[in-house]
Amino acid sequence: MMLIPLSYITQGVSRVLFPSFSILKQEKEKISKYYLMANRGISIISFPLMIGLFVLADPLIVVLLNESWTPMIPIIKILSFVGMFQALSATNGSIFLALDKTKLQFKLNLISSFVILSAILVGIYYFENLEGLSWCYALASLLLALFKWYFIADILDISVFDIISNFGGTLVCSILMGITIYFSQKVINADSSILGFTLNIVLGVFIYLILLIAFNIKAFKEFRYQIFGSKI
Repeated sequence: MMLIPLSYITQGVSRVLFPSFSILKQEKEKISKYYLMANRGISIISFPLMIGLFVLADPLIVVLLNESWTPMIPIIKILSFVGMFQALSATNGSIFLALDKTKLQFKLNLISSFVILSAILVGIYYFENLEGLSWCYALASLLLALFKWYFIADILDISVFDIISNFGGTLVCSILMGITIYFSQKVINADSSILGFTLNIVLGVFIYLILLIAFNIKAFKEFRYQIFGSKI
């Protein structure tokens, strides 16, 4: 449920990327450019959402649900980081399909299924609780994201570092936003009131936008151009 908003974004981006990449099949430089741009666009939304979810997981559960759900808080925090990597991985399929790498994609999907299943089994039989299972799933998801990025980088003649550093700016801004919200909860009581919870969300959005502008984040300039037509 927590990943539903992101799924709408990533699915929409993927539907646009595949036909575009198919047309540019012989121009890897352009494909890599638009692939990185798409990932920046996804990260500018998904990163603050997931980090905000991590920081505000406690009041989210207590205020919007009830205290009987508090055992789910650690799990939500763990899976919030999974959401970041899964959102970025959504663009990988367009690369494999557009560049006729479906056999490689099939093999990677088989490996991914095996790794995820193994992680779940380890979580169930070794840790014997949902939190341990979540940690196993999160670690497997992170390793698989890096594993698939290796092949994407090889196909596009770029490096894994290029892919990771591509969203570095939005990650830093999102972390700084999260730190600000964390300390603001000490002042604004977000744990027991909808008003306090809402104020922290508003503050987070405001701080995030200020950071994007202050650090002159490329993803934000591209996003602003696509939405408002402002010059980059």
